[in-house]
Amino acid sequence: MTKDQGHDRVPFTIFLARGTALVLLATAIASVLHHTWFLRKLELANLDALFVLSRSRAVSSIALVEISDDDYKDEKMFGAVSPLKPALVGQIIEAIDAAGGRVIGVDILTTEWPPNSVANLKVRAPVVWVRDLQEIDGTLHLEPIMSGDGEDLCQGPPALQRVDGLVRMYFREVRLPDESTIPSFTSRLGQVAGGLDETCRGRGSLQRSGGQAEPTHYISFIEDSSAFQRFSASAIIAGSQSPEWSRRRLMKDRIVLLGGAYKQARDRYVTPLGEMYGVEILANILDSEMTNRTVKEAGVGVFIIADVLLGFSLIAIAYYVPRPWSLPA
Repeated sequence: MTKDQGHDRVPFTIFLARGTALVLLATAIASVLHHTWFLRKLELANLDALFVLSRSRAVSSIALVEISDDDYKDEKMFGAVSPLKPALVGQIIEAIDAAGGRVIGVDILTTEWPPNSVANLKVRAPVVWVRDLQEIDGTLHLEPIMSGDGEDLCQGPPALQRVDGLVRMYFREVRLPDESTIPSFTSRLGQVAGGLDETCRGRGSLQRSGGQAEPTHYISFIEDSSAFQRFSASAIIAGSQSPEWSRRRLMKDRIVLLGGAYKQARDRYVTPLGEMYGVEILANILDSEMTNRTVKEAGVGVFIIADVLLGFSLIAIAYYVPRPWSLPA
């Protein structure tokens, strides 16, 4: 071995001991920085880039029925009146059911609806209703549904979480002040689609949990919005008037999400892929859950192990490569 190759260097054991001290120091600093605002910003920027570059184009089994601005303002539809007319929403739900929808998720707030607004709803498919969640003085509260507690309905909160102004994460379940937990709206839909609709009703929807609250999960967004079959509410109403509507079964075996895509709904959020209405984000969450494409964050232990292994690899490289290359390595 020539001088340039390092025969005059200290023994490897001493070099390794010094390097180990530096690696452990660097790992400790990195673990502390991992929780800082700056490093989290970098991590989220990388995650956003991953969403944009992945360009997932998988065809989903989810269909969207959206109440557009035109639907909301049309005098023959909702006539720009809030809350949305329960009878018309019920008619849309029945039309979705007649078209073969397997499960129907309704992302429409019903707090101000009269009691028993959907008592006469005639559908075969199970229906899951969204239930608003408000934070008051740091405590989460479930809002009423249809002027009542909604215990006879299958329901769940949307459970979206904003980070730095962007919606990137969601909860699979939400912890309430009484230490009970309730599955989120999309978790409910997934349960029902899997044949577990009996878990939706009565107090069985709330579960006691003495452990820590479930962490948030990153949403694996689908870049191509055409992956979801889409209909407007007016098209559904018009189509359902045809005698062939039930026979054509346009939504056969689909999980159908009904929600507002109009400005007055105030349900539009910024995401890494641009602005989306809440019903679109919920469709992305549900698709991610059902296809097991959720984005999971590695724990601190994984980061530390990776840093240590990388550090020792660099020590070996720095010792054995020629000197001009050891420092860059």
